[in-house]
Amino acid sequence: MITVRRRTAPSTALPAVAGEAIRNPELRDVFRRAITAAVPAAARTIVERAISRGELPPSSDIELLAALPLALLQHLRTVSDRRPDTKIADRIVAQFYTPTPSAER
Repeated sequence: MITVRRRTAPSTALPAVAGEAIRNPELRDVFRRAITAAVPAAARTIVERAISRGELPPSSDIELLAALPLALLQHLRTVSDRRPDTKIADRIVAQFYTPTPSAER
């Protein structure tokens, strides 16, 4: 299970900064480098390790799987106006990052 923290001042400010980054090219560059690079980088490490352990097939698209959590969370927040919670995080992990039993590969 993944722990999702309660709303804090920084976590409520992040959507505002992301919104402003759309209009401000300098802020957008900083935001992309500092914020949006962290989640895919962590996911990339997880995917690479899962592949090396044989939990995901070697043919897995690392770049796509690494981008997926952030893309889904951003979509839920901006398009569906839903705040991600532990159920959403658990669903993402179960659907895309849970090892496939050897018999099903």
